[in-house]
Amino acid sequence: MLALVWDPAAQSISDIRIHSIDADQFPINFVYCSVKDGDGNYVDAIHEEELSVFENGVEERLWAEEEVERFPASLVLIIDSSGSMKQAMNDVLSAASSLIGMLEGGDAAEVIDFDSTVRIVQGFTDQTDALTTAVGAITADGGTALYDAVERGLSEAETREGLKGVVLLTDGKDENARGDGPGSVTTWVELEKTLGSSDIAIHAIGLGDRVDRTTLQTMAELSDGRAYFAEDPEEVSRIYRDIVDYLHSLRRFYYVTRNGRPDGTRREVVLKTHSGDTRTQVSYHAPVEKYWTYAFSPHEDAYIHHLAMPPDGSFVAALNIEAVLLKDGTRVHVHWDGRDAGHGIASNDYVLYRAWQASGYLSRFDGQELIRMEPEELLATTDGSYHKEWEWNPKAISRGSDYIVLASKPDDQKYRYYFMLHDTHADEIVWEKAFYTAEFDEPGAVAVADNGTALITQDFNLFAVARDGRVLYKWLWEETGNRFAALTLSGDGTRFVARLDDDVVRLYSIDGNVIWQIESKTEERGGGIDVSSNGAYVAVNDLFGPRVLDVQGHVLFEDRFQEPVPGYQSENGIAVADDGSFVYARGNRIYYHMIQ
Repeated sequence: MLALVWDPAAQSISDIRIHSIDADQFPINFVYCSVKDGDGNYVDAIHEEELSVFENGVEERLWAEEEVERFPASLVLIIDSSGSMKQAMNDVLSAASSLIGMLEGGDAAEVIDFDSTVRIVQGFTDQTDALTTAVGAITADGGTALYDAVERGLSEAETREGLKGVVLLTDGKDENARGDGPGSVTTWVELEKTLGSSDIAIHAIGLGDRVDRTTLQTMAELSDGRAYFAEDPEEVSRIYRDIVDYLHSLRRFYYVTRNGRPDGTRREVVLKTHSGDTRTQVSYHAPVEKYWTYAFSPHEDAYIHHLAMPPDGSFVAALNIEAVLLKDGTRVHVHWDGRDAGHGIASNDYVLYRAWQASGYLSRFDGQELIRMEPEELLATTDGSYHKEWEWNPKAISRGSDYIVLASKPDDQKYRYYFMLHDTHADEIVWEKAFYTAEFDEPGAVAVADNGTALITQDFNLFAVARDGRVLYKWLWEETGNRFAALTLSGDGTRFVARLDDDVVRLYSIDGNVIWQIESKTEERGGGIDVSSNGAYVAVNDLFGPRVLDVQGHVLFEDRFQEPVPGYQSENGIAVADDGSFVYARGNRIYYHMIQ
C-alpha cells in the first residue's frame, strides 16, 4: 500500500489538476486530483502540507488519505452505434473491450449504446465478462441521439458514490437518421443546463472528421472534463488507455467546508501548491435540502457526543469537538483536536463545557468565535463570601446567563467538592456550600435556572437548591432507588428533565412531581436529553434514535430505528431551542430540524 506522503527532495510537483469533487458526504468534500512531477510522471503520493485548498476564496483545512494505493472508479461507457459507425464498429468495440480489460479491483462500469434511441445494455457491474459480452452485442444503425445519451449517462453516474466519470465515444453530431433534424428529445440548451449543474466529468472522444468538435469541447469544459479527437479506431484504444491510467493515478484528499448550507449553490474550489507555481480550479454544487446536516470527519467512529443550543436557536455547539455552527449550517468556529467535555449548555452569549470532577470552562461566543474565559477573569471583581484561594471552575450557566454554578475540589476539607452560586448581574457570590461526601462523590450533572434555582448531582444523588442556598429536597439513590445519570433545567426553573439509569426519562416539575415518563433505552454512557429554555419542548436521544415531545408527553418528532443500534453511538447528543429548532447527533453527523 502507498501512504500519501511526499518527499519534495525526491520529486517536485510540476503539474496538478483537480479531476472532480465528490460531495456525497457534504459538507465533507473529497477532492480527486492528478499530480505530475518534473518528468511528466504521475506522482504516487502527495503530502497535505504541500497543498492548500480554497472554496470560494476561503482557505479550508486539508487532509490527505493515507495508505491507499488507488481509488475505485465508476465509469459510464457511452458508445455511438449510429449508422455512420458501421465501418469502424468492430474496431471501436474492440477498443471498448480493451478499456474494460483495464478495469481493476473495485472498479465498476455501465455500458450505454445509442443510435436513434438510448439503451443501457449493461448496468453497473464489476464483472468484466458481462461488460465485454454487452459491448460485443452492439450493432450500428439509425441516427445519433447524442444529447439524450449524455443526459442519461450523467443521470446514471449520479447514482454512484466516490470517483466517477462518463466516457463518451461518437463520430458525429446530434441528428436523426435522415440527417435533416435533431436526433434527441433533449435540446442543446437543456443539456447545457444539465452539464452546468452536474459535478460529473465527461471524457468526450470524437472519432473521424465528421465529429462536432465544438460541441464535444463544450461538453468537456462545462463538466470540467476533457475532449479527445482520434483519426482512427486504433487511436481510440490509446485514448481509452490514457483515460484509465489517468483515473487510476488520481490522489484523493478531503476538506470540511465552512459553508454547510445545503443551498444548491455552485462552489469554486482552487488547489494550490505552497510554492505558488501551480494551481488548479474546478467547481461543484452543494446539495439542496430543507434542513442541513454536518460532520467534521468522514470516519464513522468520529462520534458527536453532546450538543447545546441557546434559547434563541441562533447557533449549535458541538461540545466534544468545540465547534460552533450557525442555525443555517455555517461553521464559524472549530477546535480540530476536540475538547474533554462531558456535557454542557449554551446561553445566547456563552457556551459552558462541563468536564470531569470539578473541571469545566466557560467561553463567550461573539457570533464568530468562542473566547475562553478563565475563572480568574470571571471572578476578578466578584463580591461575596467564598474561598477565593480555592480553584473554582464553572459547571453550569442559566439560559439567560443570569447565574453560574462553580465547583471546587480543595485539599484537606471535610467535603471533597464544594459549590457556589454566582449572580452575574450583581457580580456577587450568593452562597458557597457542600452537599455530600462519600467514596464515590464526584459531581455529575449540574443545572441552574434564571431565578437562581440549582440542581446538583453527586454519585447519582440529586440536590435541589433555592437561590438563597436552602436545600429544597435531596434524593439519595439508596433511599429512592432513582439514580440520576443526566438532567437539564428549563430557563424559568419550573421543570426539569432527567435520565435515570434504569432506561427511563422523566419530566419533573421543580417541586419534584413527575409530569410524565418514557422508556429510553441506552447503554452505560447514556443518551442525550434536553428541555428548551421556555419549557415547551423536551428532546431525547437513545439507542433507537431521537424524539421531541411537548410538555404533555405528545411526540412531535421522531426518527427511530426498528432495532436498537448498539455501541458508543448511544452517547449521541440532542438539543432543542425555544422556537422548536433542534439538533441531534447520530454517529459522526449532526442533523438539524424544526418542529412544524
